Amino acid sequence: MIDLAYPSFTLADAVDYLREHQYSIVKTITNDQLASVLADDLEHKRPVYQSVMVYLRSDKATKIHLIHSNLGYIFFKNNDVLEHYSLKKPEFYFNYSLAKENRTFQHDNVRFSDQGRLDWHATFDYVTIFDHHGLAGNDDYAPFVGFFIQE
Repeated sequence: MIDLAYPSFTLADAVDYLREHQYSIVKTITNDQLASVLADDLEHKRPVYQSVMVYLRSDKATKIHLIHSNLGYIFFKNNDVLEHYSLKKPEFYFNYSLAKENRTFQHDNVRFSDQGRLDWHATFDYVTIFDHHGLAGNDDYAPFVGFFIQE
């Protein structure tokens, strides 16, 4: 077991990473496009998708619409701030490595502590992060479509 310092990463950082690396789950959207996506489906006479509007960070500079299918509940509420959702669990990361060491660790061999090593690096485990935050469409949660940044 290795003790590492608590990470300062939040859900906002995980979304920023996806956006910076141009993953297709993060897109931009205009008001007209959003209205079209959330409009009633002509055949079913109800919307196929539902959305909540959240902010990326506390400064509320970036609005993001979390779009889901209409087949369940949404974990987040309107005006939530993704930066307030910390990623301080070892299972939110994988392939931990330490500076100047040629070893890799997985989350079951990691413990976060106030006295842990600061010189670590790891990869976000989006499967676990999404599952934990209701973005995986598991249980009663609606299947997630993506992060749509308001233009």
